[in-house]
Amino acid sequence: MRRHLTILIAIAAAACNPNDALKPPDPGAVTKVTIAALPGLQAGAISEFQVAFSGTGDDANNGREGHVNLTAIFTDELTAHNLDIFTFRNDLDARKATPQNSQLNGIFSDLSAARHAAEFAATEFAALDPKNIGRAQMLNFAGYTYTMFAEDWCTGIPFSNLNTDGTITHGMPQTTAQVYATAIAKFDSATALASASQDPDAPNELQLALIGRARTLLDQDQFDAAGAAADSLLTANNAFTLPIENSANTPRQYNGVWYWSTQDAAFGVVDRKDGNGLNYISSQDPRAVWVDSHQLGAVGIDTIIFEQKYTDKSSSIELAGATEATLISAERDLVDGQVASWAAKLNALRANSGLQQIFYDTVSTNPTVVVDTIKRQMPPLTADSTTLASDSVRVEVHFRERAFWLWLTGHRLPDLRRLLRHYHHNDFTNSLSNDIRFAIPVFEQNNPNFKQCADVGNEQP
Repeated sequence: MRRHLTILIAIAAAACNPNDALKPPDPGAVTKVTIAALPGLQAGAISEFQVAFSGTGDDANNGREGHVNLTAIFTDELTAHNLDIFTFRNDLDARKATPQNSQLNGIFSDLSAARHAAEFAATEFAALDPKNIGRAQMLNFAGYTYTMFAEDWCTGIPFSNLNTDGTITHGMPQTTAQVYATAIAKFDSATALASASQDPDAPNELQLALIGRARTLLDQDQFDAAGAAADSLLTANNAFTLPIENSANTPRQYNGVWYWSTQDAAFGVVDRKDGNGLNYISSQDPRAVWVDSHQLGAVGIDTIIFEQKYTDKSSSIELAGATEATLISAERDLVDGQVASWAAKLNALRANSGLQQIFYDTVSTNPTVVVDTIKRQMPPLTADSTTLASDSVRVEVHFRERAFWLWLTGHRLPDLRRLLRHYHHNDFTNSLSNDIRFAIPVFEQNNPNFKQCADVGNEQP
């Protein structure tokens, strides 16, 4: 990929300031794009999305932990406690997401860069090659950035844009509903383009748009519409998956979850975080795979529980897939009172997963020494926890299933917010703060339109 064609592709390098992320890389950058540049713009936008979503090993450039990592430590999926030395990441681990948090500034910048790169590429496709399926892909990636902004951040998000003359148009604060509406519009446009295309990649983009739409509607408690979109995806392809690929080529391309856990030992798997988080360790659930540092031969140090879902710097992270679609379809059934159908869908996921539960028989005086390993197929959920359970128990069971199936894929924060907002279950961990979303970084205050979160002091789930 040629640097002079990327214009906005290297924008995440300016991770200290969201507005710096929208400046051209140098005064001589080309601002007139030809059709030959479109593949480069497309590849660059995908690269920016990978950085913002899965994070990187590029810690020389202000962290780059990514959406998946930071939402994981903010909720109950991972912890930085007694592992990470950086105050701002430990603050997020304690659910203190203030405007001054530099790690939030980094991910806000990276996600802004991904959004802008995808929208810029989509605009150039529309002008130069409007029927190219790459345009639908860029719209899908842009849609996902808006969805993640709305899932993670407070209401009142500004979206600034770079003009062709190098000036910046500062964005007006957008409500959460407006941000979701933009995401839906992106997915709908991608759907229309993919539906009309004969390109071999068109089905993939159509299916990604359907699950993106379903996720965004679920975030807004539009359960019937979300379920319908999820069912459409499952009808089209009940094995669909869209991985965000990582690579061992450069630290920027590393899988950020692997890097910050296994390589950097800054984040670890946690059991019942702050007392009421899920038991990702003691459950020995095959969907949340981990390894004890002592089992790897470490001696003389505190135990670190490394995640093993992503075992290498090049491991992919799923952005969307049929499992998520099934969970969305099942939640629609749960809300609509179709309990038998809800339970059947959850149990079908278990039965068809091919996963085995692993139980470790250990030495009582040294629980890290495994003397035997017992494996068994994942059992179905019992009637006591599904069809015969109370409404409250069913809700907890459903969100537990979502938490384990979608572990470390960036879904836990919006799930906890929806659980509180719609079902009135507060499963946020008992930490030192009551924050339930990220605050817009203080650096955005150089935007004259921005006045900080519209719900500050009264966080809205």
